[in-house]
Amino acid sequence: MLTKTPPPTEWQIPATVTTLVAALKEESQDNPQVDLAAKEAISVKTVADFVTSASLRIFTAFDVFVDFLKKDPSEWKDDASLQSSPPLFI
Repeated sequence: MLTKTPPPTEWQIPATVTTLVAALKEESQDNPQVDLAAKEAISVKTVADFVTSASLRIFTAFDVFVDFLKKDPSEWKDDASLQSSPPLFI
């Protein structure tokens, strides 16, 4: 039998979101070198390990509002411009 999970009672930010936002602030290399021989090292990485400031280009390409990313994710719920923006990525 399937049961419906109740919605959270308060604003909750997953740790991965906080990590991804922090990674967006890291400077990126134009041509990063990947050591393909280090397969074991890659297997323990998370998505945040592959995110840098250059990752914002995807948002720019689609003309997506990104100013909220300059704030701590715990402040997003109070960001009026984010709340009024249309949902683009679900």
